[in-house]
Amino acid sequence: MLFENWAKSGRHSFLNYVAGLFFIFLGYGVIGVIPLQLVINSAKSALPEAEQEGFSDRFFAEMDFSILGVSNNVGLILMICLFGAAILGLILGLGLLRKRLMDLISPSGQIDLSRILLGFGFWMVLTFLNEGILFLMNPEDYRWNDFDPTQFGILLLVSFLLLPIQTSAEEFIFRGYLMQMVGFFSRNKLAAWIISSSVFAAMHLSNPEILEYGIVPMTLYYLSAGFFLGVLVILDGRMELALGVHAATNIYASAFVGYDGGAIQTDCLVMSQLSNVWVVLVLYLVLSACFLWFFAKKYRWPSLRNALQWSAREPIS
Repeated sequence: MLFENWAKSGRHSFLNYVAGLFFIFLGYGVIGVIPLQLVINSAKSALPEAEQEGFSDRFFAEMDFSILGVSNNVGLILMICLFGAAILGLILGLGLLRKRLMDLISPSGQIDLSRILLGFGFWMVLTFLNEGILFLMNPEDYRWNDFDPTQFGILLLVSFLLLPIQTSAEEFIFRGYLMQMVGFFSRNKLAAWIISSSVFAAMHLSNPEILEYGIVPMTLYYLSAGFFLGVLVILDGRMELALGVHAATNIYASAFVGYDGGAIQTDCLVMSQLSNVWVVLVLYLVLSACFLWFFAKKYRWPSLRNALQWSAREPIS
């Protein structure tokens, strides 16, 4: 009933929704980037004048924070700032709709922490099992990172305490704001699911994984991830499971096993080169199916066909 409850109240004008998208962009692309830009400018000013030209472009092409003279942990925090600012922009946009952030999460406007933790824990276990399978198939793909106890301890704190800001921002924007926007004006949950998942995938096409592993398998992966997270919201009628899964995915890649060419480059324990990305994609689909099966049984979800039905048809205001 998340969609239906959203439609029952608020100031649902198209211009208000567009203004909300503008605020999100302003937060992410303008305000949130200020700390990173200050660090870039500081590093650039320390270089000889002949080396300053193209410095910013070189950094954004490589995303190597050592170029800026800061650690990967500081770099991760700087990137999280973009998403924190995006959430602030989203809150402003929701204010125009007379909505709160919690209204995106559940029909009651209350958050079920147990659902987040259970989704997080179950997906983390599945991810470790998946990694074990990949290791047995191609052990030569894996190598230990240089281990620094202090830096790794900081990384754990940043990953578990701050990285959920990034993952939650994406859920609030794509599985929340955008999905509800499309759902409200179309009165069609299937359209909301497809469009929000497709936009989610499109927004990730600038990630460095595209160049490293190929546009076709990575686009299919991003689409799969978007549809999987979206169907969790539709079937469960709330967002907590998607929040937990997304947080587990990125925390795992940040702190435990990263991969060459990934958008998240940290001092994690182990690095992988993903020699067969198609196998990774197939295993991801299997993991997603296992996750859906488990929680469908636990929470007695309706069929997808029934969950996609709009059960309350108020006139569009």
